[in-house]
This record gives sequence, C-alpha cells and structure tokens, in this order.
Amino acid sequence: MLFFCTCGGNEGNTFENMEKLVSRKPLKTLSLNKKDLEASYETKIHEFAENIKNNI
Repeated sequence: MLFFCTCGGNEGNTFENMEKLVSRKPLKTLSLNKKDLEASYETKIHEFAENIKNNI
C-alpha cells in the first residue's frame, strides 16, 4: 500500500487518516505541497514511482 497526496501546505493528518481508513500502514508515502509543485518535484515523483516498481 502506497499513499500519495497533494496539499497547499503540509499533509497534516492525511496519511494517518488514510491508514485508519484502510487499516494498513503504507510502505511509502509521497506528499507534494504548493512549493514542491512550483519547484522541481520530478525527482520526488520518480523516486516514488521507482519504489512502486521495486515493490510489486
């Protein structure tokens, strides 16, 4: 299970809430905020995608 979210500031309790909803801990999480999206976010997404490929 992997969690991903975008947000204006920080993810707050988003991942905790998602974990409670599915009753599982994620293997990896990725949160992109407004600053990430305005800057270079490609590396974060690439690393997240590589983690998915390596854990399938």
